[in-house]
Amino acid sequence: MDGQAIIITSTTPGKIIFSYAAPSDPVSGDIWVHTVDNGGYTLSADGAVGIRITPGAVMQFNGSIWEYRNAYIGVSGEWKLFSTLSPLSSLTWAQIIAIGNSGEECSLFFSVGDAKDLQLTTSELVPVVIGDFKHNTITGTSNKAAMAFTFKNCLNTTYPINSSNTNSGGWNGSAMRNTRMPAILNTFPAELTADGAIKYVDVLASAGNQSTSLVTSSDRLRLHSIAELGLSYSYAAPGEGTKYAYYTSGNRVKTVNGAASIYWTRSPLTGSSDSFCCVDTSGTASGDYAGNSIGVACGFDI
Repeated sequence: MDGQAIIITSTTPGKIIFSYAAPSDPVSGDIWVHTVDNGGYTLSADGAVGIRITPGAVMQFNGSIWEYRNAYIGVSGEWKLFSTLSPLSSLTWAQIIAIGNSGEECSLFFSVGDAKDLQLTTSELVPVVIGDFKHNTITGTSNKAAMAFTFKNCLNTTYPINSSNTNSGGWNGSAMRNTRMPAILNTFPAELTADGAIKYVDVLASAGNQSTSLVTSSDRLRLHSIAELGLSYSYAAPGEGTKYAYYTSGNRVKTVNGAASIYWTRSPLTGSSDSFCCVDTSGTASGDYAGNSIGVACGFDI
């Protein structure tokens, strides 16, 4: 049984196709098993040995779209589920990363708003959602990261952006970016903190101290800008990124410990030297002193 797969389907497939990309001319009933160079499992099929497959990516064409199918693979004498009908929430982070790193269009597998729980080492459970696909540029390249995730709500603990009421240095020079974000990232599961998992991407924010000049930061974990949240605010510098698809129709009210809360963005308030933009309990843009502790909702890319 090792290296063999069982695919559960009510429709007998005409073909089972092993390929990097989705077949260009599928017929209803065809099954696609996604293969990659460094997939999570090795499959033997049609006399070939050593086919590498992506966990979580067995799909069947229903005549118009590809649908997930439950599938099992034999590993060390046991059948292991490696593809499910509810992929994002059921897959491990390692499996999601494998799909993200495969080079395939991840919108084939997932949708904006798909949710998964992120279990921190502090035991806090943080629901995250796919905010967009190919939104942010990987630092040092012209390539976009496959998936941009965003926290559905804030962390249970509130934090200031700086130890005093200043926005000098903007996001790039803030204590939130340079101290707090790395500390929070260190509480993520090992699969996400490993090299090649969460990507370093380029993000923009003003230089602070009432400047509208933009500074590029290279971040793995960061706050969103006012623009990324789909808000327009006269005190946020123009050009600090673009709107995530998830925030096109709202989703900006976030909670701390279950109660709606104001929360930080990385956008310095251009009308002052002591504040950053935030989002209030109704989902509207506002501002607060940088030394105040309010909600923190992060973004990261795979």
